[in-house]
Amino acid sequence: MPKVIIEYSDLEEEEAVKALTVNDRINAIYNFDQMLRSVTKYSKSLLNDGEASELEVEVVDKVRQKLYECLNEFNLKIDE
Repeated sequence: MPKVIIEYSDLEEEEAVKALTVNDRINAIYNFDQMLRSVTKYSKSLLNDGEASELEVEVVDKVRQKLYECLNEFNLKIDE
């Protein structure tokens, strides 16, 4: 397995933290997307334990589309 070594000076500590937590950030976005997907695919409401209304499904679907537009803008993929 290849090894990657990243060295940062004290001035770049914030950048180092960002680089080291990138997988956590991707996983958080993926989990959020899956939560939205459960609304659009299974009509599971985010607001309560019941079924999502038609309006909730439409809004969540639009939010999910916007999320993917943002990801595509930066050429990011969360499902690989």
